[in-house]
Amino acid sequence: MMLKFNLEAKYAIKLVAATGFFLVNKNFIVLAQVLLTLMYVVISYFLSQVIRECGNNIELKLTDRKSVAHFMKNYTRIHTLVHKFEKSFSWQVLFLVISNFIELFPLFSEFLGFNVSQHVYKIEMITSSSLSSLSLFSIVIFASQVDSQDRDLRRAGVLQFECVRRNTSWRRASRQVHEIEGSSYSECMWFVSVQ
Repeated sequence: MMLKFNLEAKYAIKLVAATGFFLVNKNFIVLAQVLLTLMYVVISYFLSQVIRECGNNIELKLTDRKSVAHFMKNYTRIHTLVHKFEKSFSWQVLFLVISNFIELFPLFSEFLGFNVSQHVYKIEMITSSSLSSLSLFSIVIFASQVDSQDRDLRRAGVLQFECVRRNTSWRRASRQVHEIEGSSYSECMWFVSVQ
């Protein structure tokens, strides 16, 4: 790094000292928590958009079995990626949502010159608990939306695969999708097997 930027020795030492101080300081931990939380939100939003696009662009040629198989293979990869992120981040995001505000509030109050007293910490705890419950509620809503879109997409994919296998027309398949809208996966499979 020093050779790449052609830094003089005194500036390089200052840069190393500032970086070391920043890494050792407590503010780095808080900043890392905030960055991880933002990264989780961005990744979650991106994955929800991917699943939504899969749901919107599921119109495939029913006569071409390769395109259906290709779509299902790619969607399975996306679904596996979603579950890996969900497994790795679900506990961390709960911890980060709860801890971020509690850590940042004293720093902001100290920076802005507030007199930190017991009263301020009571307000902080009330505010952080309400923010935590609001965040947990929003995470639950996000997870339920992704799950419902995933279920609808899988049901439509199963119907399309069965229609391709049985050489059913797209118009008849779309009627079947509308007829079994709102039914469970087992009912959907029973309906396809009866047809």
